[in-house]
Amino acid sequence: MKRVINSSKVPSISAPLSQAIQAGDFIFVSGQVGRESNGDLGKTVERQVELALRHIESILHEVGATMENVVKVSVWLADIKSAPSMNLIYKKFFSNNPPARAAYQVAKLPMDACVEIEAIAHLPKKSKL
Repeated sequence: MKRVINSSKVPSISAPLSQAIQAGDFIFVSGQVGRESNGDLGKTVERQVELALRHIESILHEVGATMENVVKVSVWLADIKSAPSMNLIYKKFFSNNPPARAAYQVAKLPMDACVEIEAIAHLPKKSKL
């Protein structure tokens, strides 16, 4: 069984998708671009990375998860040369035991964003005492 997860802290979009889906012990977070609360893109790659990761963090919070629960991240960059800038911000969110990750350069991203990030998180089963 799957459950839709949405956070009111993440700017909404008009595409036919859920911000995230919980399926069993896994949370699949849709790709997030770095939009400010008014819907505009952040002005720099670093700001867009920070906003995209904060959106993921807010979505995970809806089910009591944190960035520590993230096991896999995919990053799409408009320019792979911005990977070092992305990494500067990324490591602030994943400083210990970072998740598996793939990063790709793509021809174009929604809203002409510099970056889009999606994540998969695992929620450990509650232990029985």
